[in-house]
Amino acid sequence: MSTESADPTKPAFPTESPGHASLVPDSPKNAPVPAADSAPPAVAESKGKPKGSGKDALDKVKVTRTSGAWTAVVVGALLLVVLLIFIAENTEPTRVHLLLWWLELPLGVLLLFSLIIGVLATALIGGARIFQVWRAARKSHKA
Repeated sequence: MSTESADPTKPAFPTESPGHASLVPDSPKNAPVPAADSAPPAVAESKGKPKGSGKDALDKVKVTRTSGAWTAVVVGALLLVVLLIFIAENTEPTRVHLLLWWLELPLGVLLLFSLIIGVLATALIGGARIFQVWRAARKSHKA
């Protein structure tokens, strides 16, 4: 069997065969089509994936309010668990005297109350300072 073609415009060898890739590499219509999941590296990197190592990618991630809130929720939940364990382990009654008043409550509950009073006092003082700064900034903005 001869591979020569009678027509000079047709290639001397077959261009299509069933089940095989094209034998003519210069023909654009017969170029092999890459699979959908095997994109070239330039295309895969341009789909929003940061280039470089994982550390470089983490350095480029911005800290957002949502990530800060999520961290605060997780830390707060862990602190509540520790506080609950502390209160459950310190159930012996303790008497506290303040001037003419006295209380007898479990030690863990008394410490929880003192923690709450300390947090509220800090929040009140911080709130007063924030109001003071806000008022000064407002006055300087008007002037």
